[in-house]
Amino acid sequence: MKRVFNRPGSFPAVFSFLVFLLSLIFPHPVSSQKLQSSLNQIDTSILFRSASWGVVVMRVSDGKILAAINKDKVLIPASSLKIAVTFPAWKIIGPDHRFETTLQYDGGILDSVLHGNIYIKGEGDPTLGSWRFPYTNADSIFARINRVLQSAGIRHVNGGLIIDTDVFDDQPIPSGWLWDDIGNYYAGGVSGLNFRENQLDFVFNPGKATGEPARLAKVDPAVQGLNLENKVVTGTATSGDQVIIYGGPYDYHRVLEGSVPLGKKEFTVKGSMPDPACQMGQMLYNYLIINNITFLAEPVTSSMHHALGQRISANRKVLDSIRSPLLGDIIKLTHEKSINLYADCLLKQLGRQKERQGSYSSGIHAVKEFWESMGLDVSTLVLNDGSGLSLSDRISPFQLASMMRAVMLDNTPGPYLQTLNLAGHTGDLKDMKVDLPAGGTLRAKTGYMKTVRSIVGVVDNGNGNTLVFCIMVNHSGANNLEIKQKVIDIVNTISRSME
Repeated sequence: MKRVFNRPGSFPAVFSFLVFLLSLIFPHPVSSQKLQSSLNQIDTSILFRSASWGVVVMRVSDGKILAAINKDKVLIPASSLKIAVTFPAWKIIGPDHRFETTLQYDGGILDSVLHGNIYIKGEGDPTLGSWRFPYTNADSIFARINRVLQSAGIRHVNGGLIIDTDVFDDQPIPSGWLWDDIGNYYAGGVSGLNFRENQLDFVFNPGKATGEPARLAKVDPAVQGLNLENKVVTGTATSGDQVIIYGGPYDYHRVLEGSVPLGKKEFTVKGSMPDPACQMGQMLYNYLIINNITFLAEPVTSSMHHALGQRISANRKVLDSIRSPLLGDIIKLTHEKSINLYADCLLKQLGRQKERQGSYSSGIHAVKEFWESMGLDVSTLVLNDGSGLSLSDRISPFQLASMMRAVMLDNTPGPYLQTLNLAGHTGDLKDMKVDLPAGGTLRAKTGYMKTVRSIVGVVDNGNGNTLVFCIMVNHSGANNLEIKQKVIDIVNTISRSME
């Protein structure tokens, strides 16, 4: 049989080539029926058979559900929960808000002597002392405070340095956080005065062979009175950070267990500060002494005063106000880096603004009240924090997707939407390859713990309709990579939906 080839430039050849190009630019669309069928197959697969999971895909314009599995099943969300807090903060506190940490004093100044106390009054700013902004790092903050005190003519304080944390309650962490988490950097909790993101760096020198002890070279910053039990050993070269730090808030005893990788000269593990306000006070006190400003008394916190039944003066004068970055920028970092401290700080601030109490419980009440005002049914919503770290948090895929739809129906959704990570470009979505048509975009917030994978987002696939979606998988902890890939596959299928 004679084989017929199309000549270059002939219509069938050109047409076939154009179809091929279009297939690359515009991936094959998926109908809602095919999408639902695909989800049904996943639901009955061996991988998902033992998992508790749910998914919902919803059209923004009319709220029509295009496909769903277990949409009302309440599940552990992990960090996807953060949008439940950041959007109320955006609307209630406002993206232009700046937290203020004020430098104050009581008494009077005479002949370079302050006959009173210096106060650092916190407003819960999560960025104070943070390295993420050039003007918030500890050195910049301390230098500024020193300049102001020197300009005020203060060389000796005939009193002390008091760190006022009363803007929030004294409970840094909520119920439901695991003991395995609490001593680690991502579970530092929230103080009325946060400092350096409430984080300590433990620097290890691994041994020369697997199983040898790993020497703790230093703790940065140094913590006065910190008592450490180092049980860390050297793991394999590819083991990574396997260290767990045990120790709670206000507890200066820390136990370090696990392993650091072989072959590193130094390896840093991040942990939580016992008392960020006290740490800031001690470091500032030492800095000012070096710069020739002395004190009669050691630094203390307002909590220490209250514990002794003592009150601190309310009659103070303000010397300076240290302002945080814009709340909108803080929310962007909350999403991009999934910073638990930032989210939980916003939760307490919501409680302070709406309930006049900066606590987890008041913040949770304010969040639920906000979403009820947006028309959401929150009767099955269980919150213990704003970060999603608690294994007691429960929310359904439909509730999270409905929150995202509420964002899209807002008068000006764009600025908030820009704070979410963009697939293929930013944050933990930077390496996510999504089959979107030309001009299509997908923004989302993900969540991950050992037994949890979740994502809530919005996809504009260029066909005139915008979709919101949520996928949540709670599983045994096995096949983590397979679960992750399957979630990405579902996201890709959603992104090609026609409707």
